Amino acid sequence: MISKSNRSIGPHSEFESNKTSSETKLRIIYSAEYLIGKYGSIGVTTRDINKHANQKNSSSIYYHFGAKDALIDSILDLRLQKLEVEFVSMLSEYNINQNKLNTDKILEILITPIYNKVLKEKSWKNYIFFIQQVHISDELNKKFDIRMSKTTNYLYRTLRKQNNIKNDELWSIKLHDYRSFLINSLAQAKKDLENKKNKLIIKKSYYDYLCKTSKKILIG
Repeated sequence: MISKSNRSIGPHSEFESNKTSSETKLRIIYSAEYLIGKYGSIGVTTRDINKHANQKNSSSIYYHFGAKDALIDSILDLRLQKLEVEFVSMLSEYNINQNKLNTDKILEILITPIYNKVLKEKSWKNYIFFIQQVHISDELNKKFDIRMSKTTNYLYRTLRKQNNIKNDELWSIKLHDYRSFLINSLAQAKKDLENKKNKLIIKKSYYDYLCKTSKKILIG
């Protein structure tokens, strides 16, 4: 006979426990993403994140992630893995349809997923501001580069080869300028949407502007 104290122990309660743990981790991740996007990594403490995530236990971050650094890693992993799924899906579709993977198609694959998620998906509303802070920090930018997907690296290599850009330093500068443009432009567009300054920003004209300017920066 199972005692009262042990009745809750079993597969169902373990599932509920795991579910609660996952929800808590997501809550912390979203709070950290928002606060870091607004104040920068240095300007945000684990206490700030815990408070914003409504965590009564002051050691929640250490329990679920180990440290703030590992929490930032988790944000990058979560977001970049989801973008990777989109990249692979689009690339596979082009391959199935036997379309030629030219410069315009590569830029379409690189830009479309982040454009759609940042400007159209509620759960991604703070990501672009977070990634802005990542981009201006040498330390965080290294984390981003390490986690860059195989598909993204493949697309960059193909783009470089197709356009015969042999100088490594020149290519690094072009990539940095492209990322800066895309991130800052999307961040401003997101702010404008939130402030209802420009309802036409998600129209095709803005998307075309992103693609054309990105092409000019990388290839021009």
